[in-house]
Amino acid sequence: MPAPESSNRAKILAVLLERVSSRGLAFIGFVVVARWFGAEEFGRLSFVFALGAFFAPISTFGLGNVMLRYFGTDQQAHAVRLAMYWRWFWGAVCFVTFPWVYRLMSPDDPLPMAQVWLFAGMFLLSWLATAEEWMYFAKNNRNLVAGGLLGSAVNLLTRLGVVLIGGPVGWLLAVPTAETLVKGAVNWWGAKGQLWANQRSQNRSSPSDANLPAVGRAIRRDGVNLTVTGISVLILTRMDMVMLGKMADERAVGVYAVAVQLVDLVPMVMVIAVRMMSSDLVQVFRRGETAFIHHASRLLGPGMWGLAGLALVMFFAGPWLIGVLFGADYAEAGRPMALLLFAQVFVFVGLVRGQYISLVEDTKLGVWTTAVGALTNIALNAWAIPRYGVMGAAAATCTARVFMSALLPLAVPSQRTFNRALGRALRHPWGGAA
Repeated sequence: MPAPESSNRAKILAVLLERVSSRGLAFIGFVVVARWFGAEEFGRLSFVFALGAFFAPISTFGLGNVMLRYFGTDQQAHAVRLAMYWRWFWGAVCFVTFPWVYRLMSPDDPLPMAQVWLFAGMFLLSWLATAEEWMYFAKNNRNLVAGGLLGSAVNLLTRLGVVLIGGPVGWLLAVPTAETLVKGAVNWWGAKGQLWANQRSQNRSSPSDANLPAVGRAIRRDGVNLTVTGISVLILTRMDMVMLGKMADERAVGVYAVAVQLVDLVPMVMVIAVRMMSSDLVQVFRRGETAFIHHASRLLGPGMWGLAGLALVMFFAGPWLIGVLFGADYAEAGRPMALLLFAQVFVFVGLVRGQYISLVEDTKLGVWTTAVGALTNIALNAWAIPRYGVMGAAAATCTARVFMSALLPLAVPSQRTFNRALGRALRHPWGGAA
């Protein structure tokens, strides 16, 4: 039987393989679509995707992390059922309301509503994510990878098919729903045996019914908190694109979407890296403050300075790279991409800080800091976009990230230890001696 650490590493590597492969397939389709339709038509499509992102944490009710605490307990089957019910409900709400919100918020030339309804079908299928989370913690690597790759293949083939037959850009709104359906079906096929086995096991163990209402209350309470946090994070990452659509034009949205798509390749790697270090951080945290500061700074330093160096390189090479990949129509996205890359320095700090917040059980801090950061981002974008367009949107988002992840927590007493680790990482980029 493999050691727990070995099993966990295998799981992380499996997820990394699935994410890298899936993102690679999606990126190929993204480049083809962006070049084929041009910045203006691509901007119309990107506006729908950016607006839809705000509905994602509502449709899933933020339950991915909440379910963690129930895996391996006699309450997990009950928690899975509750999670599915809540996702059915909120997915249906988002399915009904999103097309009308799009019509209200859309630019002067909206896409046909029938095509927007195809996109909204993704929210109705959001309950399928329950199986993916189940397999992640039940160590079903094979089906986890297969589901992700098959879903991404459907994504790519559908995009290429629309381009080859010369269909309108709105047809691509069906891609997320098709990908969700295929990926969800594979995940449920792989998870069904474990789901039923767990249900039988729970029936035999006969947990106290008195505990079940408490599970429901905890899921509702934490689901609300995590949904608010998720929406706030999305305001930080996608509100700039929505505001560009309203305050500039669709071409600006298309150009900015290219910059965002390239930058979004970075957080995937950061999340995996932080997950790989999470168990180590927990163990070090239990050893004391000094050990944590030294260990966390060794994680923060290379990540922060490496991302800052990448942003500097892309400030000069970005226009050339985007011109090669996407064509001259998107060349002006290079400099905004460099600014958004610099913002990833503070995204990385926020990811590691999130681990520390969980350790000190100060989860309310995550809610109010992301909310303040989101409001700051909206205010800065409202001022910068009319004056500086795409570059203003990137600068506003970068400034809000610095304020939320680095400056705001300096005034929070519970973050004193982490702030010391952050200061040490700035002084010792590659984890110098204590």
